[in-house]
Amino acid sequence: MAYGDDITEGIPYVLSNPAGATNYSATGVNYDMAIAGQPFFIAASDDSPYRRVTAKYRKEQYDQTREAGEQSLTGWWFRSQSTFHLGAGIKYFEPAQDESLRFQYTESKGVEVFTKGQVTLLNSTASFYSGAAPAQLIGVNDGTSDCIVITDGTAIKKITSAAVSSTIAQVGTASTILSVTTDGSNYYFINGTTVHKGSVGVTPADAILYAAASTTRSTIRYVKQRLIAAINNAIYELDTAKTYSATINNAAVTAGTVTLTTSAVHGLTVGDTVTVIDLPAPFTAYNVSATVTAVGSSTTFSYVVGSATVTTAATTGKFLKTTLPTALFTHPNTSWVWSSISEGPSAIYISGYDPNGTSSSVFKIVLDVTTSNSLGFPTLETPTAIIDLPEGERINDFDVYLGTYAVLATNKGFRIGVSDATGNIQYGPLLFDQAGCNSIAFRDRFAYIATTIDGEAGLVKVDLSTTVIANSLVFPWAWDLVASGIAAASNQVAFFGNTDRAAFSSGNVVYAESTTDKVTSGYLQTGFIRYNTLENKLFKLLNPRIDTTNGGISIKSVDYADTEYNLGNFAQGTASTEIGVPYPNSAQEYLAFKFTMSRSSTDATKGPLFTGYQLKSLPAVPRQRIIQYPLFCYDHESDNLGVEVGYEGSAYDRLSQLEAIENVGDTIRVEDFRTGESYIGLIEELDFINRTPSDRRFSGYGGLLIATIRLI
Repeated sequence: MAYGDDITEGIPYVLSNPAGATNYSATGVNYDMAIAGQPFFIAASDDSPYRRVTAKYRKEQYDQTREAGEQSLTGWWFRSQSTFHLGAGIKYFEPAQDESLRFQYTESKGVEVFTKGQVTLLNSTASFYSGAAPAQLIGVNDGTSDCIVITDGTAIKKITSAAVSSTIAQVGTASTILSVTTDGSNYYFINGTTVHKGSVGVTPADAILYAAASTTRSTIRYVKQRLIAAINNAIYELDTAKTYSATINNAAVTAGTVTLTTSAVHGLTVGDTVTVIDLPAPFTAYNVSATVTAVGSSTTFSYVVGSATVTTAATTGKFLKTTLPTALFTHPNTSWVWSSISEGPSAIYISGYDPNGTSSSVFKIVLDVTTSNSLGFPTLETPTAIIDLPEGERINDFDVYLGTYAVLATNKGFRIGVSDATGNIQYGPLLFDQAGCNSIAFRDRFAYIATTIDGEAGLVKVDLSTTVIANSLVFPWAWDLVASGIAAASNQVAFFGNTDRAAFSSGNVVYAESTTDKVTSGYLQTGFIRYNTLENKLFKLLNPRIDTTNGGISIKSVDYADTEYNLGNFAQGTASTEIGVPYPNSAQEYLAFKFTMSRSSTDATKGPLFTGYQLKSLPAVPRQRIIQYPLFCYDHESDNLGVEVGYEGSAYDRLSQLEAIENVGDTIRVEDFRTGESYIGLIEELDFINRTPSDRRFSGYGGLLIATIRLI
């Protein structure tokens, strides 16, 4: 169950067994009525009439909130909102239950809600690039422009803000690119067999870093000045500075083997493969594969020259070690898929899942500051699992922002967590469970998560700067950018370099946010308003607070079955006024309202401004009645046929039984044999007036009993 669901319902049946609900059993006497099974004759007169009075029904509704104007001393019940910055996800708008609900709503689409006190239209999106299926998007600045680097299954490309794409030169096969990352100036990618390094610009790639086993599942990321690669079910720490010097010993070579030696071992062993680069003239080989043939005080490796004859003095060349290092960790499940790599202030995190099962975890890699690797950085300890998600939930992406907030995008939705000083993470409930989530990007105080919005590809936006509930892991969220009409999930999300302009992919298409134009329309739907009571209400008047200078707005009511009723429209440039709520045309337990905003008809870059609303309602509970019965209460009485009933002391006995029920406060059954009326009620008042004196034979305890009953 996602945060915001409500289980409040009325109790359909009376659970108690009222002591006074006994029916009168007829005895042949023609009584007028019975109360709690005790029969009586009516004693109506001018002085003591039988009366039926409508009970006072008006309820005073109070909201103990900080916002003025909601207290209702008489007349209307009010409900209003003037900001929606705590986001979507509630079903019922009940600020009396929690103050935070005053700033929330049910759902929105196409509108920006995180600026306090206003709702505006979002920017539109459009298809920006189409190719083979994009594997990943990375926002970068290549030194001249803000752009996005993508892999699309055939090449690595750079897309600028001007929508001009260019292919980035790369080493190795591009048709099986699996993952790509960047350290800001270089990019690294994994194809089916190797790990490569290149430049963010369009200059040729530097080198093949490592030869990997053939793989169809991998992820790579540059974190904490390290290149971490998860290939198949293993995790590796890769050295990004693998360029070493070697001496070319051969003075002359004719179609033979060129042997190179280096004074350092560099962690090489016999049989390792290296790549020879940057050879001096007249050697023209570039990225030539060589094999280590000897390791000792110096390391020797060689490669074969073809038919050319090369003559040169001894000189220096460069090579790269391309054999993968020893795995830092290998998951025991050979089918395990690593889905993301991220970093926190004191740890590196790697998430993954079993594609054939139900398990999904986040592993923590802690830095051992007591030892250093060859680059002088603290070594990495063995990964340990710190998060195991519930069965059936799978982590598609995981990332940490500002050293504190951890976002888990899963096949069920998303969760937010926080990390502590040891690198452990405590995560919260599913905040959004309407669709699976895939990729995460951060900007300012927000997290943007790729998902499906109302059946279309788009983003969810989460405000990490505040919580909805104090001391909780419940954060405000709302639907954000959407690719209108694209019935598919959003896969990846990124920003153009250092700008706030977002882009996301769906299938083989990249969609980008417009820098100017607003969406054609967007809406916000409030939570169901029920004034913290299950009784029916008459929703009468709604006062929207809008500025239509740059666009119009339409308003609908939404009932319990999500049926929408049009209440009114305010065209661009018209003044907003209080409107009636004629639909639905009967009393309702609760009602919501949907405000749909339309952008300017003359300027696509502008839209209307919505700042809140106020609702006026009245209680619509059935009217209760108070009935006053004047009754004979004597020891000896007779009906209208002259049949005598009673005994000495019967008046006191009947009165005592009614007083006992009245003291308990329980309900009673009232039967009026004159009208056929039978109902459950409460004794409001018993007023007994003794009208007979005592004599030598009788007590004289008898008289007029005025019973006041409230129907319920």
